Amino acid sequence: MVANIISDKVVHDSHFELVIILFALFLISFLILGNARGATAGEPLDSNVKSKTPIKHVIVISQGKRSFDNYFGTFPGANGIPMNLSVPLNPFPPPVEKFSVAAWFKTNNSLSKNGFLVNKGGIGVDTPGKNLNFGIWMNPMGNIVAGFESKNGTDYTVGSNHKYNNGKWHNTIVTYDGNALKLFMDGNLSGSVLTRGAAPDFSGTQSPRIGSNSLRPDSFFTGFVDEVRVWNRTLESREIFDGYTNNTFDASGQIYYLSFENNGKKNDGNEVATPKSIRPELNGIYLNGSVYQDVSPNSLQYTKYIKPYHLEKTKTLAPYDGSSAYKLSYNKDKMNGFLLAQISNRHDPTLVMGYYDDKQLPYYWKLASEFVLADNFFAPTMETGLANHVYLYTAAPADYQKNVSFRGLIDLNNTIFDELQANRVPWKVYVQNYDPRLNYTNDDLTKNRYVNLLPAIPRFVENKTLNSNIVDLVQYFRDLRSDNFPAVSYIVAPNYDESSPKDFSVGQRFVSSLVLALMKSKHWSDSCFIITFREPGGWYDHVAPPIVDGNQYGFRVPTLIISPFAKKSYIDSTFYDVTSILKFVEYNFGLQPLSTRDANANNMLNAFDFAQELRKPMALNYNSSQYEILRNGIMDRSGESVYMVKIVYLIILCVIPATGVVLWRLQRGKEKLQFIRSSEHKN
Repeated sequence: MVANIISDKVVHDSHFELVIILFALFLISFLILGNARGATAGEPLDSNVKSKTPIKHVIVISQGKRSFDNYFGTFPGANGIPMNLSVPLNPFPPPVEKFSVAAWFKTNNSLSKNGFLVNKGGIGVDTPGKNLNFGIWMNPMGNIVAGFESKNGTDYTVGSNHKYNNGKWHNTIVTYDGNALKLFMDGNLSGSVLTRGAAPDFSGTQSPRIGSNSLRPDSFFTGFVDEVRVWNRTLESREIFDGYTNNTFDASGQIYYLSFENNGKKNDGNEVATPKSIRPELNGIYLNGSVYQDVSPNSLQYTKYIKPYHLEKTKTLAPYDGSSAYKLSYNKDKMNGFLLAQISNRHDPTLVMGYYDDKQLPYYWKLASEFVLADNFFAPTMETGLANHVYLYTAAPADYQKNVSFRGLIDLNNTIFDELQANRVPWKVYVQNYDPRLNYTNDDLTKNRYVNLLPAIPRFVENKTLNSNIVDLVQYFRDLRSDNFPAVSYIVAPNYDESSPKDFSVGQRFVSSLVLALMKSKHWSDSCFIITFREPGGWYDHVAPPIVDGNQYGFRVPTLIISPFAKKSYIDSTFYDVTSILKFVEYNFGLQPLSTRDANANNMLNAFDFAQELRKPMALNYNSSQYEILRNGIMDRSGESVYMVKIVYLIILCVIPATGVVLWRLQRGKEKLQFIRSSEHKN
């Protein structure tokens, strides 16, 4: 009897221990599962944050380097590529060491100081690159003077003996053969000076200018100027005389020729210096002493022009896109240096004029046609890389880092995520193939560094609460199925970046899958998905970026605003950059501005109509199987299989010793029971 009671107790105790151990295993597995799935550590954030609009979720993705014209230059209704546009291979007349410069002029004015007929390089600084490459001007006495400056600012000039402000048309030509500087007036030699081989300063990029100092607007000429020609060779005396009498010149070596035929001004009837029968009709442009005309690239006869053209391939070489290339492309607001920027860096100059349309961008063009396309959205700076990328996180420049690679410590003082955290607004950064080891402490592992700035900031690595909000991309799809989808999300996917030389069609399909997943979820009805790009990447764009409060913006980039509250088929031409995205987030969730840049930025409210009927999800011509294949592929590549292996492995590690303990306890109980029974039998 006693043995039976003890036996029952031993078995009961063993079963009880087994239950306790299994419960502990379940609890451990649950905790492991929760941690592996990106559960938030630390104090929970407010999941019922109120917003100033019906939008409760803002998702942002920046897809690398593309210009607006490259993606949407032919999109109907947008500010796209102008008709008949062409860009010169080189917008600057080549520098001349040996030259001939000719012009017709007429004036009866006495100038208060020198007045330039034509010049390149200008005067007044004596700095290499800002010295006179060539020039012809009239002095206050009415004499014509011509010459150049060397790189160190030494002047070389030759002048006429007679005055030419007599109200008649006159022809002037200056030549330089590398040794002698000569001035011809009305076909005859008027003066000559030896230079001992001095070379003109030809390192400047100023445009040739008619009627004023090309370095800055001063030294204005008052009168008519016509038939301006420049050669990069020295005309002979006979050639000059024949050209004057017959107005026929050999165009060999002629850099540009301005005839001013369409200026609408007519000869006033005054006699020219030689018989009218052999003289061309001289109309010219009239300069009133305060105006001038720069020589446009269209006047250049030495260069070729490239028109925008349709690209068929979605994978191309990468254009050169350094900050120097951006500034040369910009060319002081002229927007004609894109090809030269590529040539200067030994890249294909024609590639950057290529553009895509709905054939290569079906999903983006479909989204643009249904929702909002921003056609006045600029990169935040004329720099490249990190200098632009930090604006999406901080709304402020990182000047101290602009010449530093995307590696190591980038300890930004304050980010949008610091503000979200401080105001208890839920946020996450979803990172493709996220590896927590890839942070500022590891110099060897650099992947995902610059595209996801947070691991380069110590507090986002060391603070568990902050760090728990940086999760693998697979969590995005899980969160869409839950009630814990964050208020603000950034998506970081370096493998799907659309910068050349990557095939952007892969990135387009990926981004579309993210949008489609949102549309299929219960969170679509109160969300906004913003697709933008960091910078243009060297690709052509025809709109000159503005300068605001001393800040020079970069070229336009494609940006789409997708939401059930987005206006339908709307081209939003409001001036935006990425700080406008931050401005919208700050406005929507009641945050303080990060800097003066986002405080002064235009909010993106113009893209929305909150009074309209909610927009239903749209079809992207993505069939279900395509979507699931892509989505499952993302989850597999994002660590889903690795995650399951880890769970199984950890559970097995726990079960093996636990099972051993249970078996050992059962064996001890069995031995104890046999001992008791043996004792009873002896008794």
